[in-house]
Amino acid sequence: MIKRACIAFSIFSWAIAHADPELTCLWIGSTYKAAAEQRDSGMNPQQAFDEDKSPDGSGLQNGVDDKTIKRIINQVYFDNDFADAGGTALSSQMYRACLRKQYKPLPVD
Repeated sequence: MIKRACIAFSIFSWAIAHADPELTCLWIGSTYKAAAEQRDSGMNPQQAFDEDKSPDGSGLQNGVDDKTIKRIINQVYFDNDFADAGGTALSSQMYRACLRKQYKPLPVD
């Protein structure tokens, strides 16, 4: 559970540093959904990555690098917390979690 939170936090932290965090978070959410669909259809992780990686070989797609795509695929395929996750619900949850990282709690004085 802690490992999953650390991976997700690093993915989301990177997204917030991007110029358009909302667009990047949308893309991250859809990447989680696509990885779950690929897993459920029987694709292996390498096939999923080959389908999702940057098409022009730049290593960057929609503001997200191929390393982040690999982390998402590995998380969806190998993290037990994602074993039954998928669909629009997963995409929406990851999008909202990503966006929340741009806010900080108010100081309590």
